[in-house]
Amino acid sequence: MHPTAIRLELLPAQLLRLHEEVDPQRVERLRTALEQAQLLYHPPIAALIAPDAAVVLDGATRSTALIQLGAPLLPVQLVDYPGPQVQLHSWSHLLPNCSMRELRDRLHRAGFRLCELSLTEAAEQLRTNALLAYASDSSDRALGILPEEPLPQALRRLVGLYPSGELRRISSEELELLRSHMALPSGSCIVFPAFRPRQIVQWTLAGERLPAGITRHIVAGRVLYANIPLALLFPGTATEDPSTRFRQWWQERLRQQRLRFYPESTFVFDP
Repeated sequence: MHPTAIRLELLPAQLLRLHEEVDPQRVERLRTALEQAQLLYHPPIAALIAPDAAVVLDGATRSTALIQLGAPLLPVQLVDYPGPQVQLHSWSHLLPNCSMRELRDRLHRAGFRLCELSLTEAAEQLRTNALLAYASDSSDRALGILPEEPLPQALRRLVGLYPSGELRRISSEELELLRSHMALPSGSCIVFPAFRPRQIVQWTLAGERLPAGITRHIVAGRVLYANIPLALLFPGTATEDPSTRFRQWWQERLRQQRLRFYPESTFVFDP
């Protein structure tokens, strides 16, 4: 992938639409960190979906923190959506402090319809949208959660039932690796279906949001550590065009020849 394919631009803050909820505590922590560093390390990723709307595919917390800081313009890496550069997957939620019994009780009290399945059956029914999600542990059985409409609201209600405590997002690859090595931690794991880009666009334009940490957009050529000075997001002089100033900064950043491209897939242990 050639660096000229990177589309890093400033967009008006009012143009951006979130497709997922944000955690206010995470926003506050990031807002404080941004104030201290005065740098945005990783630009959010967004796609234009209407003349007056761009959906934030990745970086809802960053976007919200910048808006809270009063930034009228936000730097985003623009991609086509749907498009070949973006793959849409889902995260699973690992709840190490919530047993299957406790989770079943919570779902039952909340009025969700449930069914007992094998893991194979659950995965197939999730693939065909016959389930809203399913829960599993280290056994070969699963608890299917039957769908209800509207889907974003049902998912928010489901995630809202989680007990307070640790929540770990894991990919389908990580989940498969843990299961293959019989290393799935205690507790329970919620597995969500794969969504389609048109659903994300439709819900975003309708003002609906999915719970935080469910959608997983994999973007080819994602820009990391751009180290964008926050000063570039605020107007300078009355006659200065912020977009021109930002483009000049980005061109100079590229001329520094510190840009690297990593095409390989990687497994990384968390510190």
